[in-house]
Amino acid sequence: MKELNNVPPDKVKELNNVPPDKNNRDFLSEGERKVELKKILIVVIVGFRSLLAAPKVQAQWVCTGNVFNDVNAPPLSIEFCDNIERFSVLGITKGCAGDDPGTPQNEAMYCPDLSLTRSQMAVFIMRLLDKLQNVFSEGPCAVGQVLKRTVTGFTCADDYTGDITGVNAGPGLTGGAVSGDATLSFLKYSLPKNSQNQKGRRAESIAPLPGS
Repeated sequence: MKELNNVPPDKVKELNNVPPDKNNRDFLSEGERKVELKKILIVVIVGFRSLLAAPKVQAQWVCTGNVFNDVNAPPLSIEFCDNIERFSVLGITKGCAGDDPGTPQNEAMYCPDLSLTRSQMAVFIMRLLDKLQNVFSEGPCAVGQVLKRTVTGFTCADDYTGDITGVNAGPGLTGGAVSGDATLSFLKYSLPKNSQNQKGRRAESIAPLPGS
């Protein structure tokens, strides 16, 4: 897991100091005691699936057996082959060895029995959290939507609160970057001189905005 080194130190420390209890004594222990990667993976997947129980979240990623040569498709697959491949595609893990494109065979290895320190485990989890939207939803939310918690899990929904995001500039519209104010300017139009009909009532229409 040579790539596990890009998470803020405070987040690593926070996860690395989770106190053990009777249910995870072998998994979370004091110091830098090592734990097998496959055990980390099992805890992560089971934990998140317990939290995110919505049917769309539970959708399975089909195991192909073609990503890592030590993670095979059923019936020879190790535990959670589908998610191992999914995490690889999403950039959460690269495994322990890459494939040599100059050879016909696939040398990529995941090494599920590889021992990691708890600091490396914390980075793995934080990278997973960073990819949460892609991992546990049907894909990135559309422009103007955010991932919101529901009773059964998470779902993409319109964002009606907070900063204005996903705003495209147009006539009279400025601002609205990833975070910031957006300003909409209205042009002033005067009613034509003949805006009153013969009965003296004011017309109900005005000139349209350009481009409308």
